[in-house]
Amino acid sequence: MAHIGSLPAELLSLIFFITFEEIKTSSVSTWEDAATPPDLLNILLVCSHWKEVAVATPSLWTFIEIHGKGFRRVRERVRRNLERSKNCPLDVVRRGLTGHPETLGACDTLFEEVAQHAHRWRTLYFQNFFTLEPDLLGQMHMPHLVSLAITGVFIPAQCLRFNTPLLKSYIARGVDSHLISFEPPLPNLTHLRHTLTSKTAQMVLQHLRRSQHVLSALSLGFPQTPGTQFSIHLEDGTEFLAENLGLSLPILSEYTVTFGVIGPWSWNALRVSHIPHLRRLDIHWETFKDPDPDSTIPFMPQLLSLSIFATFPYGFKDVAPPLVAATPGLEKVSLIQTYATSSEYDEEWMYPLLVPTQDLLTTSWPQLVVLRICGMCISPWNDLKKIATGRPAFKRLSIDSTCWEKSKDVEQDSSAFVGSFDFVVEDKP
Repeated sequence: MAHIGSLPAELLSLIFFITFEEIKTSSVSTWEDAATPPDLLNILLVCSHWKEVAVATPSLWTFIEIHGKGFRRVRERVRRNLERSKNCPLDVVRRGLTGHPETLGACDTLFEEVAQHAHRWRTLYFQNFFTLEPDLLGQMHMPHLVSLAITGVFIPAQCLRFNTPLLKSYIARGVDSHLISFEPPLPNLTHLRHTLTSKTAQMVLQHLRRSQHVLSALSLGFPQTPGTQFSIHLEDGTEFLAENLGLSLPILSEYTVTFGVIGPWSWNALRVSHIPHLRRLDIHWETFKDPDPDSTIPFMPQLLSLSIFATFPYGFKDVAPPLVAATPGLEKVSLIQTYATSSEYDEEWMYPLLVPTQDLLTTSWPQLVVLRICGMCISPWNDLKKIATGRPAFKRLSIDSTCWEKSKDVEQDSSAFVGSFDFVVEDKP
């Protein structure tokens, strides 16, 4: 077997590139997250030969990040990467900036340098717009940009039109996202994340209709919760519901819903479109309290994976029955408590898993294979062996370290169900 030090430079370069891409992919949890650069330091420090090969591999230097912290080193790194990446596509990140006005001005100047390579941009992530960028970006043609993410606010607030004909992924989480539009030819999106408000409703509808035959992943945030008194309407007064708009997304497989306020909420967030092939649904709540009594959850027998995130679990036992009835085919369920509260209401998380349905004859989610539990306490009187009862396909229980520590504190005996199914403690499944 040949020693790794004897490998040809071309093969070693290919190994570096594959490793780089794998690390970059694993450094984010979903398509919604902005990429972060893998650390090349380990490769560069192994030996002089490895450093020479890495420096001569343009694809390892495509990450361009601008921020104000330690600006001199940031500028050196940006200019170095621009040079070493040669003609490779670039992944550009502009972080939110705070600090001395001179530093902000220097960052603007550095961004102008990066903008000269806009024809190479593959991804662009912006955290807040400041004085220079809207005017500069509005004048630029980004012919190869495939991913655009914008969060935060515009300073000053002004309309911005992007020229990105090949764009596939678009994230707009900022409070001023209604100020962003696109020049023809308009992009057909495969991934869209957007806030849905009265200001953005018409724009989101245009994205969905234009991209309906290619859109595979959708994430909508509802800072104003849809429901009787929080409905989202278009300018003509039409409520944003599939029944009213005739909207269908035939290949959409992933949908994420985020309720951004504590207060009344509605199942209408799941009715913005007909989604016949939805496989994965993630829902983020602040609390399960105050559901709109007049809204109903659509029947989703095709759904295979459901993740439920909540700051406070209070009220989940009331939400669970209609949710269970609407999703009979689930194979994976994740229950995630996002705030480290006391364990007073953690019991409610286990309700649909350990308590029979209303007719007492059937089991909730009978096709369940994997259960993931995070952030909560499993009390000792919750017999988790019952999870496998009535679920012949059930194979795996996964909990995070927070759940593990909380449960140990109340003397939950995890060893009691180890033989019943696979059990693992992991923070990143």
